[in-house]
Amino acid sequence: MYHIGILNKITNPDIEKKAIGNDAIITCFNVEKETELPDSAKTIDAAIIFHRTKLTKIGIDKLAHCRLIVCASVGFDNVDIEYAKEKNIPVVNIPDYGIDDVADHTMALFLTYVRRIREFSYALKQNASQNWNQHIAGEYHRITNKHFGILGLGRIGTAVALRAKAFGMTVSYYDPYKPTGYEKVLHINKCGSLETLFSTNDFVSTHVPLTEETRNMITRKLLASTDKRPVLINTARGAVISNNTIFEALENNLIEAYLADVLETEPPLQNDKMLSTYLSSSRLLITPHVAAYAMESLYEMRYRAAENAMAFLQKQTLNNCVNFEG
Repeated sequence: MYHIGILNKITNPDIEKKAIGNDAIITCFNVEKETELPDSAKTIDAAIIFHRTKLTKIGIDKLAHCRLIVCASVGFDNVDIEYAKEKNIPVVNIPDYGIDDVADHTMALFLTYVRRIREFSYALKQNASQNWNQHIAGEYHRITNKHFGILGLGRIGTAVALRAKAFGMTVSYYDPYKPTGYEKVLHINKCGSLETLFSTNDFVSTHVPLTEETRNMITRKLLASTDKRPVLINTARGAVISNNTIFEALENNLIEAYLADVLETEPPLQNDKMLSTYLSSSRLLITPHVAAYAMESLYEMRYRAAENAMAFLQKQTLNNCVNFEG
C-alpha cells in the first residue's frame, strides 16, 4: 500500500481520496513550517505541498523515503527543486488548473482600474445623492485600441491575451521561450526584448513563474528606460518586482499604477513603505493572492495533485516535472 503525505493546508483529504480510491493511505500533517514535520513523515512515498509552506533541504531530508514531491500549485518556488534533484526526487507542479480564474482576475483588476469602479463605489457609499455624477472619479479613457503587453505567454498569458483581444486592444508579448511564429497563431505581436514590451504598451501584465531568471526581472532601470508610464499588472509572483521598486516607480511616476494579486512578502509587513504610502491611492490596487481561487479550481488543483502522485507511484508517469529533463 502506497503512503501519500499532504504536508500542509488540508486536514480532510476527501477530494484526494476520490482521486486515488483505495490505492494509498493519506496522512495530513497540517504543518506551517517544515521543521514541524514529525518523524512519521519519513515513511511517505509521495508528498503533496501547497505554496504557503517552504520545503528546503531541512524538510526534504525529513522525507527519507519520498520518491515524488507534488506542488499543488502552478508555482514551485517554495520547494528547493535543485536539492530534490540531488536526492533523485522529481518535483512536479499543476500548471493547468485555474487558468481561466487567473486570467479573469487579471482582467478584473484591469477593468476595476480603467473604469474607476473602486472610486465610484467609494464615493457613492459616502454620499450617493451628492456624488451621483460622472466626474466624481476623475478622468478616464476608452480601452479600445489601447496597447496591452504580456510578459510570459504560457497558459495563463495566452488566456489573458485572448481576453485583451476581445476588448479590442492591440496585444503584444515578450517570451524568449516561445517558438518563432507563435504570435501568428494568436494574431498578436511579438516583442524582442523587455525594453520593447515596456516602451510600446499602455498596460503590461506579468505571467512568469518565479525562478532565478525572473526574480526582480522588472527593475527600476527598466521602468526608467521608457517614457510610456505603463500600468503594471501582476498576478504571477510578487518577487518578479520588489516592493521597493514599485514604491520608487510610483513615487517617480515611472508607472501609472500597480495592480497586483501578489506581493514580494506575503502577508506583507505592517511597516511596508509601498503599502503605507499608497494603500488608499487609486494608483495601487491589490488582492490577497486569490486570483487562482474558485471552488472549482481548488477542487481541480487538489484532485490533480493526488492523481499525479498515484500516476507516478503506480506507473512511473511524470506529469509536468520541473527539475529533471525529459
